[in-house]
Amino acid sequence: MGQRLSFLVLSVSILVIATASVLHAQDPKTGEDPGKKNLFTSLSDVNQGRNFFNIMCTRCHGRNARGGRGPDLTDGVFRYARTDEEVQQIIVNGIPGTDMAGMDLTPDLAWRMVSYLRSEEKKRGTVIGTSPVGDLVRGAELFKQHKCATCHWTGSRGGRLGTNLSRLSASSDYVRKSLVDPNSQIDIDYQLLQIGMEDGTVLTGRRLNENTYYILLMDEKEKLHAIPKNRIEQLNRPHRSLMPSFKENLTTADIEDLASYIFSLRKRRSK
Repeated sequence: MGQRLSFLVLSVSILVIATASVLHAQDPKTGEDPGKKNLFTSLSDVNQGRNFFNIMCTRCHGRNARGGRGPDLTDGVFRYARTDEEVQQIIVNGIPGTDMAGMDLTPDLAWRMVSYLRSEEKKRGTVIGTSPVGDLVRGAELFKQHKCATCHWTGSRGGRLGTNLSRLSASSDYVRKSLVDPNSQIDIDYQLLQIGMEDGTVLTGRRLNENTYYILLMDEKEKLHAIPKNRIEQLNRPHRSLMPSFKENLTTADIEDLASYIFSLRKRRSK
């Protein structure tokens, strides 16, 4: 009986150790915790990261992580992260106060997704001609002529209804398309709302935040409104961007010049 009990205890111990190794792998050479360093960078790891990204993330971040409702994740510029470890933590925990929810993944799987994003960043860096190559001086003139700073913050001045261009995370193709067809790719952070209140007041502007009880709206004069939903008579969410189309006002060369200037405003962060 004693020998059987010892064998059972030994078997259970081996099973626990093996299970822990699968769920929380360590570097066999250094014994480092995968929560602190990316140990999952092989081609197989990248492919697994891609598979999980396609299942869980493309709805917001688009095909090949090039951006959609959510930002482009392949240009190496992240608003809330500077290192791979911070990116990994965002994947696991999300970003409070934003639409980026935590995924409650094991550290090793989150690291595989980081490896996938870095692989797409490298691919993008080898593609010739994706970045705008226009005339910066001419682009600055067009930016001023079309009063882009009325809505967009440039890092030192401008409005706040539109994207903060000093922290731009979209791809160059996304920017080009936004200039001529903004309604084709509307970021949820810049959704247009039209609200009719029970007292007859009509409010129009950018949806900043929303929960079960309130909507936080920034109107066209950048005034903030915290609106109780129980006082809303009518709520419209038209599929229309806050940004106007410049299709009839810009030539192909103008678009490239303006896009080049817009990208020159971006302040890159260390990785």
